[in-house]
Amino acid sequence: MNNLANLQPDDFGSYRGAAEEETLRSIQDYIESDDAMIRMETASDLIKPAAEALSAQLTKRFGEVVKKDRVKQFIGWYIRKVMEAHGFSLDQQNCKVCSPNNIFTRGARYRRNVPVRNCA
Repeated sequence: MNNLANLQPDDFGSYRGAAEEETLRSIQDYIESDDAMIRMETASDLIKPAAEALSAQLTKRFGEVVKKDRVKQFIGWYIRKVMEAHGFSLDQQNCKVCSPNNIFTRGARYRRNVPVRNCA
């Protein structure tokens, strides 16, 4: 992931202290995983917030800690970094999450960057 290369494993921005650093590092690792990327890409293709697709797996893997507001903000911040590194750009922020039992109530939507074709 080219844009993530400059991000140190313990670079949590202003989110340091939101949870144990080991937990934040593990959440980063999951968000960068193939499983999470497939889920986020699929959600984006369905015009849904990327975070919506990760709720169940995050809860299953990390438990109650991911329900803390500051941790959810960290997750959204890191999702954006990962999505942009994979050729997506922000489409819309603050989109309502409609799936039941989701830890997120709002999230950002992303769209694939499509290269402009020269028709000449």
